[in-house]
Amino acid sequence: MKAIATSIKDFIKEFSLELLHTAICFEAMIYVYSEKHTFQFESEVHIITIATKELDVVYILSAELEQNGFPDMFEIGKVHAAFQQRKGLMVKGTTFGNIDYSILIQPSGKDCIAPSYAELHGGIFF
Repeated sequence: MKAIATSIKDFIKEFSLELLHTAICFEAMIYVYSEKHTFQFESEVHIITIATKELDVVYILSAELEQNGFPDMFEIGKVHAAFQQRKGLMVKGTTFGNIDYSILIQPSGKDCIAPSYAELHGGIFF
């Protein structure tokens, strides 16, 4: 996968996540921090690069974020993303309700369940 953002490239390289040419799918621990909420959960994560639009997008595939008022899709560039060596990818932004948040994505595996791969290979994101 040819990621656009340096933070995404470094994250993929550090955790050896390169599996597909256009997208990445992996299991991760997700740590959410805001002024009023701190929680963690496991989720699959997809990272997709749309080269024609020079766009990297991170999807956290869990209803837990939305249920707590946080986004589950992050367009790198519209949110701040920073690679933290040996820790993961930190995404920082603001919710629609003007709540600042930080979400740490820490890979716990290098694979996803079969339906996730089928969805990625289906080309619906490209």
